[in-house]
Order: sequence, then structure tokens, then C-alpha cells
Amino acid sequence: MNSSNTINQDGSVSQAAVPVGYVGNPSLAHVSSFVDTAQATQPIDLILWLARISRGKLPRLLLTALAMGSLLAILFFLKVSTKYESQAVIRVATTQPFILYEGNSMASRTFDAFVQAQVGMLAGTILLENAVNAIRKLDPEFELTPTQFQNHLKIKEEKSVIRIIANADDAKTAEQYANTMLDSYLEAQRNQVRNKGSYRERELAQREVNLTERLDTKLEEMLELGGEYGIDSAILAHQSKIELLQNSTFTLEELQWTIDELEAHGESSVSRVTDDAALRELVDDDALDSMLFEHSIKQADLARLELRYQPTSRKVVEAKIALSVLEDAMTARRDQIKTLKMSGEMPTNAESIELKINEMKEKIERLKPQHRRLEDEARQLNVKIVRLKSLDKESIVLRELLDETKRTLDRVRLENRFDVPGVVEVVSRAQVPLEAAEDNRILFGLIGLIIGIGAVLGAHVAKNIVQPIIRFSDDLGALKSAPAVVGFLRSRDDNQSKAASDLGIYRLRNNIQLSDVPPLSENRRARVIAVTGDREQVQTDHIAKRLGETFAISGMKTLFVEANPNTKNIEQSGAQKPGWREYLATTELKVESNSSGLSVMKAGHEDTFMDQQISFTRVREAIAQLADQYDVIILDLGPFSQSMAAEFIVTQCDLSLIATRPETPTGSLKRTLHEVSGLCPQRVQLVMSEMLEHDPRYQRA
Repeated sequence: MNSSNTINQDGSVSQAAVPVGYVGNPSLAHVSSFVDTAQATQPIDLILWLARISRGKLPRLLLTALAMGSLLAILFFLKVSTKYESQAVIRVATTQPFILYEGNSMASRTFDAFVQAQVGMLAGTILLENAVNAIRKLDPEFELTPTQFQNHLKIKEEKSVIRIIANADDAKTAEQYANTMLDSYLEAQRNQVRNKGSYRERELAQREVNLTERLDTKLEEMLELGGEYGIDSAILAHQSKIELLQNSTFTLEELQWTIDELEAHGESSVSRVTDDAALRELVDDDALDSMLFEHSIKQADLARLELRYQPTSRKVVEAKIALSVLEDAMTARRDQIKTLKMSGEMPTNAESIELKINEMKEKIERLKPQHRRLEDEARQLNVKIVRLKSLDKESIVLRELLDETKRTLDRVRLENRFDVPGVVEVVSRAQVPLEAAEDNRILFGLIGLIIGIGAVLGAHVAKNIVQPIIRFSDDLGALKSAPAVVGFLRSRDDNQSKAASDLGIYRLRNNIQLSDVPPLSENRRARVIAVTGDREQVQTDHIAKRLGETFAISGMKTLFVEANPNTKNIEQSGAQKPGWREYLATTELKVESNSSGLSVMKAGHEDTFMDQQISFTRVREAIAQLADQYDVIILDLGPFSQSMAAEFIVTQCDLSLIATRPETPTGSLKRTLHEVSGLCPQRVQLVMSEMLEHDPRYQRA
């Protein structure tokens, strides 16, 4: 580029002010940068861009979007289920009159706070966990966590009315959720009321527990101490033991008195001992006691009869006879006892007295252990009776204290029951809903349809944003600072015969001849044209050869050079057909002519030298020598990025054609265009090959 723009007096721009390789009117060179900048900063027409990227693909794109949308719509419709709602209603009733009508009073604010506390309890984590556990007991397959279960519940409060609203996919499940939550709340409310109380209530409750424990302990002690005896049974048993002990004591004393009398007086005491023993037997005889009692009664009856009747009366005589018979029986009983006592018991001589004394001593020794045992048993029974009476008195006192404590505790609890400003009442339990409260299947189906269509269209737009491609000829105009497009070749969708001529290649020739691109050098005869591509899929050899044939048909001496290092026409080792590589190496010119009069220079031998060995000097000399022999020279360079010599060749060409084709990535074309334009500014043109039928510039031949 020049360092300054110089304008002559006649209005023309001097040659020094024209950039090297500038194409166009030299008088406009000083405004070319301004025009290029203005063109580069033009805003992108979004609608036009969307229409361009969808052109030719719109029916298939819409069909794909509709299919995806329909699939998602069906999936969403089947996935989304209807929602059923069931609600339980709780009312908080006031315990004090006219609270709800006192406005902003302390009692009204306290009641409102109590209602809010109940709402907070319903929304608490503890009740949710209790409800979940209760449902799991009924349904072991229930898998919702308390947090997930909370999403199925709504708690609404309207002054003193609280609603528990549960939603689920099934009507019975919704009813179960609401009632389970209601039952958990009522249980928690009962526990709260049960546990609520003042210091007095807690003390009384603790005292009740202590008294109950003490009373139970006393009862256990009484059972353990009494064993098979109660207090009354123990007293009766003790009295029996005392009687036995008295009889035993009397027997021992009698035996000891008898021994003492016999030892002290000998035979003289036998009669006295016998009389005393008989008297004791008479006194202790029960039959004789009964007779004496009957005798006294009959005497009383006889005295009464004698007062009322004559002595000779029958009743008096009968009473006297009965009394006489009883007296005879009493006399016979006394004689019998005395006879029994005296027969064989009392000794009659000294020897028998001694035997009798020894016998009674042995009897005393035998009776003493029994007597001591009776004393111990009587003593133990007496201790047990005393302890049982004491325990009974203590248990009675404890029972009275316990009963009094319970009465007081019940009274305190009743008082505390009405300390709160409100009490909870269940207005109605949840019922099974008859119809769904919410059915979003159609809505979600439409959403799925929109998402499916939007996803396909969005993916198409995103793909063209992230990886833009060249599809039509007007896409080339979107390239910044892009050169003019001079050629449009046959559509790849054209089903005509391959023999049919492609008028596009002739128009490409005409555009090249009519272009105002000046020759690189005024001293050389030929116009040198390079044909390259942005990637391997572009058939640059076919384009270059057909273009050369058009020049040859027009009567111009044309040479086609296969300078593509990757062409399939490179001869294998040992072949005898020299070409471009041999010409660069030895200046040996070897060309062939085809039916169109086009001279063709093959690529040459594979082993002549590597593409990396080609020098700029030799390329310049070779092109200069060929330019003196032909009118037009067309070189096929293949993909520009794959040929090292292509950089040297394009600098020696009057015009470089960059051929592209549909589905070419924009980035690849821009990179090739930038590289070629940097080597030969203002001498680059674009060729659109294999155009699509929907291309706006495509014309069927």
C-alpha cells in the first residue's frame, strides 16, 4: 500500500497513490478504504439471515420440528397426571367470650398468636415426620421423604379456621394424606395439652408418682411380711398359739408341782396329790361344766314353776325329776373322773413313787422344747402383727394422701385446660374428592409441542451460529471484505446429462475477461490464473480444466497446469511422462493437447522432488517463461492449505480464483480467503461450484 494519496491538478490520482494490486478505477482508490469500512460495518439483517439458513431446508426442518414436538407433546401428556385435592377443616374455638369482637385488644392478639402457632405446628418438621411414619405403617412401599411429602400439602388459615389441603395423583391418596396429617396434628395437640401445666401441676404430678411408688412399696412389704397371713389371720393364729402355750405351761407346772409334792412328802402326799388332780380334772371337764350350766337353768325353771303351780302339779314334778336325773349324772361324772384319776396314776409305795417321779421328769424334758417352740412362734406372730398393723396404718395414710393428690391434680389440670385462649375442634375430616382439581395434561402437551419445535429450530440456528457454512451464492456476500463472485457453476442436483454444457463456466470465462483486473506485469503475454479451493471436496482440477477449455475454444492459446501436489495424475516412479515438477527442475516443457485444443501439463513424477523443495525463484522463472508462449495459463493448485508451492504461485498470477461449494464451513473459506488475499491483494475472486437448485443465481442450462 502507498504511504499517502496524491491527487493531480487534472483530478486524477497519481500512480504512487494507487495501492499495489488495486482492482478498479484508479481515481476512486483514495476512497476505497472508506467504502470497505462502511461495507464491513453494515448491520446483519436477522430476518434475511434466518431465511437464508433455512432456504431449501424449510420443509424438512418444519417436518422434523413437528415430529419432535409431537413426540414431546405425547410424552408430556402421558407423563403429567391429574391432581386431586382433599381438605380437612379445623376450627380454633375461643375459651373466653367475645375475644373475636374486641378488635386490637390483648386478648384478641393473644388468640391470633395462638392460631398462628397452630399453623406453624402444622407446617413443622416433626408433624411431617410423624405423618410419613404413619403412612409407612399402612403402606410399606411409601417412599416419600418429609420434604417431598410437604410438597403435597398446603396449610391455609382464615382467622380461626385452618384448612389442611393435600394433593395427589389419586383421589384416595389425597384423602389419606390429609387425614394422616390431621391425625398427627390432633395427637400432637393432645400431647401438648397433656404436657402443659404450671409449676404446681408438675409438683403434684411428681408427688403422685412418689406416693404411688411408696404405697406400692408398703403393699409389697405387707405381702412379703404377712405371707399367707393377713392381719386378722395373724391375730387368730397368735391367739391359738397363746392358748397352746398356756396349756403347755399349765401341764409343765402341774407335773413339776406333783414331782415336788412326791419328793417332799412321799407316800403321805399321794392322796392329796390325787385329790388335787381330781379337782383340776373336775374343773377342766367340759361335760361337767355343761351339766352345771344346765343344772342352774333347771333349778331356775323349777323355782319359777313352784311359784306358779302346786307342788303336786305335773310340771313341778317333771321339773324335779329332770333336776334329780341331772344331779345323778353329775355325781356319776365326778365319781368317774376321780376313779380314772386314781386308777394306775398315783403310786402306792416308795418304789412306784420313784418311778413315777422319773417318768414325770422325762415328760417334762420332752415338753420343754415344744413349749419353747410355741413361745418363739407366738413371739414371731406378735412381731408380725405389730409390723403389719404399722404398715397398714402407713398404707392407709399414703392412700389418703394419694387420693387427695389426685383430686387436687385433676382440679389443677381442669383449670389449666382453660388457660389457653383457644381450643382446637375438628370441623370436618378429609373426604375422597369426586373430580380432579387440576388437569394440566393438555397444557403440558402444548408445552412439549412448543419445546420440541423450538429445540429443533434452535438447534438448527445454533448450529449455523456456532458452525456457519456456505450454502448459497448470496452467503458469500456475508463475508467481510469479500471480493466479487465471478462464477456460478452447475448445480450438483442437476439431473441432466453429463454431456450437457454448463453455461456457468462460459460466464465465468467472460467475467474474467471483462474484469478490470490489470495484469501483474505489462511485459508478459499470458494472463496467468490460479484456481485453488478451501478444502479437498472442491473439484479444483475439474473447474480449472473446464475453464481452460473455454479459453481454448475462444481461440486463445491456453495452457492447463496440474500444480496440485495431491492430484491423482501424479505419475508413479518409473513413468516416462514429465510434467510440472520436471519443468521446475529442468525447464523441460512437456505438454499434451486434448480435443478442445487445450494444452495440458501433467503434475509430473512423484520422485522428482518434494513439494517443500520448490523455491520462489524457480516458480517465478517458470511462470515467466510459460507466459511468453501462451495467451492464458491456468494452474490447478488444489486445496490452498495443503500446497507449500501455492503461496509462491499465487504471487505470480494475475488472478486467483478460490472455488468453494455448498456446505463449506465459513471459517475454512475465510481462512483461505485471508491467506490468499494477503499474498495477492485485490487479485482474488470467488467461484461458487456445484450450486444448489434453490440458489437465487442458479439457472438450469
